[in-house]
Amino acid sequence: MNMMRISQMIGCRRRIGVLIHPPSRQVSCDVLWSTRRGQPLLQAGYFSTTCGILTREMPTKRSYGTTPTRPVPVQMRQKTDDAMAGTVRIGAVERKINPKPPASPHLIPVGYLPSDPPSQSVLSHLQWIMSKDNLGQDMLLVGPPGDGATYRRRLAFMYAELMGREVEVVTLSSDVTESDLKQRRELRFKNGLAQVDFSDQAPVRAAIHGRILILDGLETAERNVLPTLNNLLENREMHLEDGRCLVGPGRLLDLKQRGIQSSSILFPTHEDFRVIALAVPAPPFEGRSLDPPLRSRFQIRRVDNATPEELYEQTVNAGVDDEIAQQYAKFAGAMETSAMSSTANGTTSSRILMFPSCSMPSIAKVVQTFDLEDPCLLLSRSYPVGIDSIRMSQTNELSRKSFALACENLAPGSSSAVVQEISSLSDEKYGVETIDRDKENPLLASVAFKTPSGASVTVKVPCGMGEIHQVSPHFIHTVGSKDVLKSMMQEHFVDRDILLVSKKGQGKTVTAMEFASILGYTTQLFGLYKDMTSRDLLMRRTTDSITGETSWEASPLLKAAVNGDICILDGVDKLGKDTLSTLQSLVHDRELSLPNGRRLVRADRFDKANHSYPNFAHDNVLSHQKDGYILPVHESFRIIALGSVTENGAGWLTENAMSMFSTIPLPPPSHQCLKSILKASSPLCPEDKLNKLLDFHNRLTEPAASDCAVSPLSTRNLVRIVKQIQPSVGVDSNLYEVISSVLMGSLLPPTQKQSLDHLLNQAGIASNSSADSRNEKIDVERDTLKIGTFVMKRGRPERQEMVPA
Repeated sequence: MNMMRISQMIGCRRRIGVLIHPPSRQVSCDVLWSTRRGQPLLQAGYFSTTCGILTREMPTKRSYGTTPTRPVPVQMRQKTDDAMAGTVRIGAVERKINPKPPASPHLIPVGYLPSDPPSQSVLSHLQWIMSKDNLGQDMLLVGPPGDGATYRRRLAFMYAELMGREVEVVTLSSDVTESDLKQRRELRFKNGLAQVDFSDQAPVRAAIHGRILILDGLETAERNVLPTLNNLLENREMHLEDGRCLVGPGRLLDLKQRGIQSSSILFPTHEDFRVIALAVPAPPFEGRSLDPPLRSRFQIRRVDNATPEELYEQTVNAGVDDEIAQQYAKFAGAMETSAMSSTANGTTSSRILMFPSCSMPSIAKVVQTFDLEDPCLLLSRSYPVGIDSIRMSQTNELSRKSFALACENLAPGSSSAVVQEISSLSDEKYGVETIDRDKENPLLASVAFKTPSGASVTVKVPCGMGEIHQVSPHFIHTVGSKDVLKSMMQEHFVDRDILLVSKKGQGKTVTAMEFASILGYTTQLFGLYKDMTSRDLLMRRTTDSITGETSWEASPLLKAAVNGDICILDGVDKLGKDTLSTLQSLVHDRELSLPNGRRLVRADRFDKANHSYPNFAHDNVLSHQKDGYILPVHESFRIIALGSVTENGAGWLTENAMSMFSTIPLPPPSHQCLKSILKASSPLCPEDKLNKLLDFHNRLTEPAASDCAVSPLSTRNLVRIVKQIQPSVGVDSNLYEVISSVLMGSLLPPTQKQSLDHLLNQAGIASNSSADSRNEKIDVERDTLKIGTFVMKRGRPERQEMVPA
């Protein structure tokens, strides 16, 4: 009786290289980890014990990709056998390791394989990848967005680390061009002349040197760009801009056997060259669907998010109690089930947003440390669908209900705080009491939190090398700002990057600067704009003013990553959704490929690489331009992103953005807090004018501002107004004129200007007709300029001919 007939009788199937057995049977599959040149691939004791068997029933109905429909029982043991040296085996799949030493060992991922034996789902994915690698096939891993993208990326790096393979990474986005996938032109100054030099990009380098090419974010690239790789994927051929032509290794061998002398412009692609693409299926998720010809180049594998069992192990390994870890792993599993069930109809408009489950260990650690905090309020920082001011999309209502239900099951009665607008935070349960630099480690600070009952909680957080202080004299503390700084400190404690959201002009930038200042950080303020590309976030092209050579200049984000500063990304709401997502690897793993060919790696991984391969690792000298070299990301580096919300909500806050940051909303200041801020900003401002200004601010609501064709006055606008109407500026400023100037009332159409004047009159702010008709006298002297009562100094230009006359 043949094997197929037996399989049909006992109900087992062989699919995608993994032998699937019925649940009543268990098969022990050895995983052989070999040594190379006398050095173990993994740490000693990695398989000192046999792991338990974890199984997971996969859903029988699949909306995309392929995945096993039965649990895969796998046991792992360490086995030493000289005859098997240089071989890795997972279950029935085996692959030999190239005995030749790698040419660029620093490109081999380090630290992605877990210290404990991997879970069953991870092993089944690695087994499938190995089987396709044996067949010489390229792979496409598809799954949900958000943390799913990080999970798939880590799987690819795990396999490369397991096999000792070098990797090249291309993070795709809508601004990726053909030159980013083939060759980029550079100007080089040689022999007194500027010459064009072609620089190979990651796909070309991977094809020539036999590396694994990881295409991250396949669904975000423009459809007219990816066909550039079609011929490389199908035939291992590509025509390059410098005249060379990559051909498959079998092609050159065939020409040689036929006695045809190959041209010097033909270069063979390496036989070990493989492509692992990562993508989100669209639909049901948002993104561009792949062209059928491109999709046919890959073997597709569905990769779901981490299982509750994996989340439980990760949470326990983070130092969280067993009971709390179980509760929050169950919560993440419930949110995962709700989100995946809502994708069955295949549309993007009626599904529940994915919960960022990879942040669960950090959330559980904050819950355990600050046990008086509302757990659902802490969860909402990672899943901010329950906050009214952050309406992300039309799917928000479904996500809100699912989140509220899961919170009610987790902590009955606590979900009401999440689904209401945060307007007053006066009942804070923790407050920052003291901040002191740690005596043993100068890169850490001890932060003491105090409760109203007098209890104290002390934690250690990263800090900068500047002066640490409790309160900045230039920052005006209110009840809301204190709570926001406390929340930021809690997320900083668990090494999370932070996203501050509010309406425009409500103090996001000054709050971020104050947080960095009290911890002694140096800040890198990075203003973002709408047309910024993913390359501009890291580096920008420059030319030498003398030789004309092209080079790369580091952005504030890259400088902060290397120097250990806080980078303030001001205006993430202006970026394209896929542009911000290109930083996902930097946020989650502190690792990223740079446009100039270098690579950022986490500090501990850099230390390992520097110890093993000192010729390929460099310090934080950003001016070094050699491709392929690695740079360390400082352990104190943090990102604080700032995003604005409008009356339409925050549609830019996608699942990828939610997984990257802990979202903390800034509450709108109350009337009393706003008055305190304005009085502190301008102590000499007359009280009557201040009251009239606040009255007008309350009347200029969003509907009223829309009727007047203006924007409501933000806190920033109010501070500017009170500084102009105080007597110390030397001008007898009229409140009506100042407000009209800020709102550009003189440029409004007559109907809208009349509506604005009506609101000003209701607040007791009337136009000064005598001031409108006054004739200011202008006096110009040698060193001063006087207009009415206002006097200012005149400049003394060195080149008089450049002064307009």
